[in-house]
Amino acid sequence: MKDIGVEYSDLLLPERWKCTYKIHGSSLDVCCKKYNIALNHHEALSDARAYGELYLIYLKELMF
Repeated sequence: MKDIGVEYSDLLLPERWKCTYKIHGSSLDVCCKKYNIALNHHEALSDARAYGELYLIYLKELMF
C-alpha cells in the first residue's frame, strides 16, 4: 500500500478481525450448503454476500 501513498495504520481498521472459517469451522461452500445460503462460489459479490450472511448467523448465535 506504500506504493499508493497509504500506510496500513492510516486505515483505522479495528485491531480484531473475525474469520468466518474460524467461526464456522468449514469452507464457504460447505457453510452455505449447511445454512441454505445461495452461492456462486468465487464470484466476488456472491462470496461477499454469503460471508455477510454467515457473519449475521454468528452474531445471532451470540445473542441467544
